Amino acid sequence: MYISFLFQGIIIGISVAAPLGPIGVLCINRTLENGFINGFISGLGAATADLFYGIIAALGISILSSFLLQIQFPIRIIGILFILFLGLKYLFKKERNNKVIKNNKTIGISSYTTTFILTLTNPLTILFFTGIIAGMGIIQNNRSNLDSIFLISGIFVGSLIWWFILSTITSLLRKRIENKYINLLNKISGIILIGFSIYLSFSFFNKVTL
Repeated sequence: MYISFLFQGIIIGISVAAPLGPIGVLCINRTLENGFINGFISGLGAATADLFYGIIAALGISILSSFLLQIQFPIRIIGILFILFLGLKYLFKKERNNKVIKNNKTIGISSYTTTFILTLTNPLTILFFTGIIAGMGIIQNNRSNLDSIFLISGIFVGSLIWWFILSTITSLLRKRIENKYINLLNKISGIILIGFSIYLSFSFFNKVTL
């Protein structure tokens, strides 16, 4: 019984993490630049934020959920500006001369923090989690605390599985990509991130004005 909740959580975690967005672009770019570990740490930051929202949705913490949705305007503005900042950073990043860049604690902390903040600045993720949980027929009233723990753990594991797969595939491709192309991909990543920030801005402000 508990295992079924774990597997359902894994499915939810993968479903939330898999769609390619700003986090996916960052994970791919960082893996290409600094290797598997750095890319996976970036995914770990996103998975941690997914875990936070998964806890809220799975346990039905309505007070916290309502509060986050009420302050979604400033939170999402911060997220959009952060994506724009990262996009400009990659677009105007200096070309590197070395194929291999050593991973260090500073890079790891930075990678984890940025993806955690970016994922956390979308309170609507709560609604996404809640919608999936409801759609899968997981009724909160019929769940014990242990069921919820397995479900939440599955969400975190599922998200990690996706980031592990993405980082692994990108890491394998990295060995075949010349340094000059990685520099070009930095520019492309910057343009994509700036595009995401513009799209999210229009999408969000259209909803606000409706």
